[in-house]
Amino acid sequence: MNIIYAADFGIVPGHHTDYPARIAALVRSLAPRTTVKFAPGLYDFLGGAQTVHRRVSNSEQAAQLKAAVLLQNCRDITLDWQGAVLLFHEDLSPFMLLECRNISIENLSFDWAVPLSAEGTVVHSNHEFVDVMIDSALYPYTVRNGKLLFLRENEKPAALFAALEFDASTLQVRAGAGDTFPRVSASLQSAGLVRLTGDFKVPPLVGNVLVLRHGARIHPGLLADNCTHIQLSHIHVRNTGGLGMLFQFCEHIDICRVVFAPALDSGRKVLSGHDDGLHFSNCRGKIRVENCEFRGLMDDPINVHGTSVRVLEKLSDTVLRCAFIHPQSYGFSNWARSSDEIAFLEHKTLAELGTAKAVSYQFCENSEKEFTIEFSGPVPSALCPGDALENLSNTPSLVCRYNHFGSCRARGLLVSTPKPVLIEHNLFESSGSAILLAGDANEWYESGACHDVTIRNNTFANCCTSEYQFCYGVISIAPEIPYRSQNQKFHTNIKITGNTFLANDRALLYAHCCGNLVFRGNVVFLSSRFYSTPFTNIRDCSCPVIERNEFTGTVLSLEKVRAMFNSSGR
Repeated sequence: MNIIYAADFGIVPGHHTDYPARIAALVRSLAPRTTVKFAPGLYDFLGGAQTVHRRVSNSEQAAQLKAAVLLQNCRDITLDWQGAVLLFHEDLSPFMLLECRNISIENLSFDWAVPLSAEGTVVHSNHEFVDVMIDSALYPYTVRNGKLLFLRENEKPAALFAALEFDASTLQVRAGAGDTFPRVSASLQSAGLVRLTGDFKVPPLVGNVLVLRHGARIHPGLLADNCTHIQLSHIHVRNTGGLGMLFQFCEHIDICRVVFAPALDSGRKVLSGHDDGLHFSNCRGKIRVENCEFRGLMDDPINVHGTSVRVLEKLSDTVLRCAFIHPQSYGFSNWARSSDEIAFLEHKTLAELGTAKAVSYQFCENSEKEFTIEFSGPVPSALCPGDALENLSNTPSLVCRYNHFGSCRARGLLVSTPKPVLIEHNLFESSGSAILLAGDANEWYESGACHDVTIRNNTFANCCTSEYQFCYGVISIAPEIPYRSQNQKFHTNIKITGNTFLANDRALLYAHCCGNLVFRGNVVFLSSRFYSTPFTNIRDCSCPVIERNEFTGTVLSLEKVRAMFNSSGR
């Protein structure tokens, strides 16, 4: 392994407009099997981002994406930042990996001088309006025509579109407050004080912190597209303007000790990322996520799924015209490759009608949403326009262990893949469901029935305290099936064993249309929020096994649960 030093290319800590150009020159010089060492310190990126055209999963699409560090068609490279801090001043992706193989990035943190979301403190509240104190030095803003506009560096002002309340004493999403913030109009009361007027069904509490959400999700903190063997370790993500890290059409991903958490030394209290933490779309091979931490994200910490598409027309016995439907996921030139196994789904029941091998895949003329796909044999005769396809080859296995899912908006871990999934030795403090097994072909088009999931030896601490979509229990098995077919089971072989639950007023397990479901040997303590409620809610599942679970009746504090997790040897 060769070792070179970034300083030899003029890349040293400081304040520069041409860091991206200097890094691009360094990258062009790299031979395979090279480690690049960056000197520790602050790298203040004052501009000069590189631009590329690329469609990005589960994001708003832009004509051009901007990247600070761009690697394309690189092989066997390690970027060791040795504890450096990267600071940005525009909406961009700090890292972009395109068509790369065996890339490691390690030992750094990145942030924005002006965060791409904001915080405020509630100083007065009722059902009609909320007065919020906002530090304009940390979060520059103005009020114009009834809108609260945040002044991003080198970007157009971005309007407030939602807010999330955190308890100031626990720094967790306030119980019962998730996604209850209404549409509002804004007026400036005095310097630093903004009044938000609306129909507040759940008025925020005085002293609590509001995360004030603004801006579109365009740039992931890291984008890896069509890559294989990616390793990330010891990275602190302090802020992002879109998804935290997005891996699409990648194979074999290893993530260790990546932390999404607020930059407390910059005056922030709860806010980290703009949306999800780790997002895996249409990946293959093995995904491993270990010893990571997620706090203050505005969407799910981990999401693993494929993308289903709608059938528009049968052009012949072997050729279909199809379309990407969800507006945040389209234009994928490699959604299907030759010899990929494609499943045909009846969209109302999600029943699989059969599978076939893809022969060719190409976009229709002047379209990034419609395409034709040819198969090696005839498509099922029962397949109709409106039904769906999913690519079974674009499905990874997952190992998720020793992670701390702290308080974030929405759910903790979403999984939709038929390959083996192991979830063990994690601590969940999710404000919605800790784990969601979903899958659909009608709304989000996030595909993937689960057929081998093991959830064992985890701790679920007072989860599901707010209402979010599909959050029907601490563990929610909730595929979107508009019309249930008798005896049909969507998810199968789900084993939930040896876990510890700190229960509140929500079901520990909700399961719908699941086969071979086991809930065994789990221990249930009570939280201070416990009320009498069924511990399981099972619907249309075949012969579920629920046995040998221990309900202690003991009240356990969250602090005690955290201490148990931290002493577990992770």
